[in-house]
Amino acid sequence: MIPKCSFTLKAKIPKKITPKIKPKTLGEFIKRERQRRKLSQATAAKFFGVNGMCLSSWEINKKTIHPKYLESIIEFLGFMPKLTSNFDKIGMRTKLWRKQHSVSMDDFLSMINTPKEEILKIEQARYCKVDKKVALKINSFLKSNTTFSVRHP
Repeated sequence: MIPKCSFTLKAKIPKKITPKIKPKTLGEFIKRERQRRKLSQATAAKFFGVNGMCLSSWEINKKTIHPKYLESIIEFLGFMPKLTSNFDKIGMRTKLWRKQHSVSMDDFLSMINTPKEEILKIEQARYCKVDKKVALKINSFLKSNTTFSVRHP
């Protein structure tokens, strides 16, 4: 006669391993910092003065971030990120570059030889038509890691 016995097998549930992705856009930097602090999107969104849906669209790169939020993003992150993606609009990249290098608007204008109105339009508006020549000039300037010097009289 065979004895009856019962047993159950329980396997250990593996921990979730999230891949470490190096952020390339401001939205990805925000998401990484928000998750590190264990904040909800709604809580973090209040910091920026937007709603949770807006923050969500930033984090998944569905919508670009308006340059007016740059100050609060830098404050939230605690540093100025180096963008490695062209997803963020030229205005945000320009403004961030100027902040990273402590370059005033006037000094930046003299470096790239572009009218002030063009740069103001680019930095202050999310959806603006940028002259292709100006955009090419700015993009090539921002991508080049040239050293520069600001000349003061």
